[in-house]
Amino acid sequence: MTRKRPLNDDPKAARRRAARKARQRGRELNYAGLTREPDGVFRGRIDGHQVSMTGDDDGWAVHIALPAVSPEVVIGAESALTGIQRLIAPSDVELGDPPFDAEVRILGPRPLVVALCTKGVRGRLRTLVSGLALRVEGQAMTARLPRHSQPWVRTQVRSMARLARALRAPSVGLPARLLRNGARDPIPAVRQLNLSILLKDHWQALSAPQQDALIALAAEVPGLEAQTLGVIEARLAATAGDLAALPAPALCLLIDSGPADRRLAAVRLLGDRGGEAAVPALTGLADAFFGRGELKVAARTAIGQIMARIGTLRAGGLSVVEGEAGALGLLDAADDDDGWEDG
Repeated sequence: MTRKRPLNDDPKAARRRAARKARQRGRELNYAGLTREPDGVFRGRIDGHQVSMTGDDDGWAVHIALPAVSPEVVIGAESALTGIQRLIAPSDVELGDPPFDAEVRILGPRPLVVALCTKGVRGRLRTLVSGLALRVEGQAMTARLPRHSQPWVRTQVRSMARLARALRAPSVGLPARLLRNGARDPIPAVRQLNLSILLKDHWQALSAPQQDALIALAAEVPGLEAQTLGVIEARLAATAGDLAALPAPALCLLIDSGPADRRLAAVRLLGDRGGEAAVPALTGLADAFFGRGELKVAARTAIGQIMARIGTLRAGGLSVVEGEAGALGLLDAADDDDGWEDG
């Protein structure tokens, strides 16, 4: 007596099941904006990026071409390295964001990596690297999506395409992006890193208003005083020592540094056009026990001029945001964003 084969071993049933799964995968991919080509790979463009996907019973392998991303940029999970690999692998770029630095490994030119990793980009990288094993290498982004609903597949693919756009070289320019990050990032260590890189190598590429904004920001960051003074001295050398061409935060630093006659001139200029942010620096000079008499008198006079000009002093700080024309102005700190702007 011939034994009947179980349904699971029926070749026709197996082919029907495979066809149903292929049709289901096709519906999901068509829903995401991709079309199946003769070779069985689904391809298409999403947000301007060439995307290809191949599916099996376990999920989807996603590939996004990144021709506009630097070939030196490599991104992956920190957990992907074993103990020995960690010893011999090149050091990645640390951004000063502890959760991100612990989970995401990113290699590339340090100024570019720091400029690209806005708050929003860091958050999306953490999500995709940990959840989808996302990797960027050789101008390509790859990830593995598990089987899921059509809306979820579409959302993840579009999120990857959006991240791919954010990893391109900043359209506003690298120095302007560093300045923007230095003003807007919510983490002080990240802001300081952006400003430090900008002060060291890239500040000359900024416009004069942007340089003024850089000095205003960096003057408030502990540890950046020497670098900021270097930029101020370079500005003075380029303008034949014209103190009037400097913003008030630069004058606040100069009242404690340099020749006595220049310090006195800076104090008097602050009295003429300084704001409430200049008062703490002037107060320190006015109350200095061993300070020079002329400087102390000038500092007290300057404080009186500022108070008469603006009335009672208001508590609060300054932040820098980008204006409509691309220059940077001093505005309210509420103008932060999620980091998904240009680039």
